[in-house]
Amino acid sequence: MTPGKRIGAGWPWCAASLVFTLCLTSSAVRAGMPEAQSALMAGDFSRALRELDPLVAAGEPVAQRLLGDMFYAGRGVERDPARAFSLFSSAAQKGDADAQNSAGHMLNMGEGVAKDAAAAARWFDRAAAQRSARGQYNLATLYRAGNGVARDARKALELYEAAAQQGYPAAQYFLAVMTIAGEGREANEKLGLYWLRAAAQAGDALAAYTLGELHSAGAGAERDPQKALHWYKIAADRGNVEAYYRLGSIHHLGKEVPRDAGLALRNYMEASRRGHAAATLNAAIMLDEGDGVPQDPGLSMRLYIRAAEAGLGQACNNLGANVLAGKGAKEDPIEALMWLELAIQAQTASPQLRDVSRANRDRMVRNLSESQVTEAQQRSRAWAAQHWSR
Repeated sequence: MTPGKRIGAGWPWCAASLVFTLCLTSSAVRAGMPEAQSALMAGDFSRALRELDPLVAAGEPVAQRLLGDMFYAGRGVERDPARAFSLFSSAAQKGDADAQNSAGHMLNMGEGVAKDAAAAARWFDRAAAQRSARGQYNLATLYRAGNGVARDARKALELYEAAAQQGYPAAQYFLAVMTIAGEGREANEKLGLYWLRAAAQAGDALAAYTLGELHSAGAGAERDPQKALHWYKIAADRGNVEAYYRLGSIHHLGKEVPRDAGLALRNYMEASRRGHAAATLNAAIMLDEGDGVPQDPGLSMRLYIRAAEAGLGQACNNLGANVLAGKGAKEDPIEALMWLELAIQAQTASPQLRDVSRANRDRMVRNLSESQVTEAQQRSRAWAAQHWSR
């Protein structure tokens, strides 16, 4: 038998073997995926890695995307945005819509890769073409802003609507905003409110807060303080910081509902814990003055300092007054003068507040030595450089 015939006779067996091997590999990949997903759901990242590694080596796109998620968030591995982007890109090239969105997001934000909004738009477009609601939403956002693509409000509206129809809450919210404002289409408050309620009912905190604002002001919706309160509460329960602040104000002022200082303070403190400077200041004032709640000079001073670090001149002025009086802190005229200097410098200070702080400072200066005044001014410059120059 000639060598040619021997090789020829072997081809059918080799081809069948190749198909059989590929089938086994594909079957193994599919079999390993549920275990990997189960481990991720359970937070067992070590097991998830063991399950994902061979799947990623086999080029399985879902596995690549899941491992990319782990490296992006630093779950079970050291956070590595560049590695995450590489994995997302590989899975995206194979048509995984979620990976396309993740790769696009990283390109748009410049995380783990050079910022490139145009490249981000291309990935979002590929995801949107697969009817990915997230892809439609992401691409709409770029079209609305003219980021990476030519600004096109009508195209943005169409994409938001496509995602909204699939129940994507953020798309429903922005569709509502554009519809109420007449952006990309003729203004239609009734239709806008429909989508706003749909987003709020689907769990979008910003939509719930916006409904509260509309019902509070009677703009775009009937003025109804009780409905406003209802939506603010829902938004706050979902973590919206502005909703906590608004609830604090409503219960503090007592115009729309009976005044409840305790409830006002609780809401201000929730907003403060989430970084809301005005809520922090209001809570500090309530505790400083004992406004319907027990006085707490120590906590009040800590809150004033936090509000001052956020740049609020009123907090600096009140700190100066309290330090001068030894209220909640050791009496210290130099530190008191420092706070008054900062109150005058604060960009948020109103002309009236600056006048008050300046008058208080001038009175203090008359009772201090030149060296004390110089020290207070040096402290104020150092404090401002540390906290306001970021």
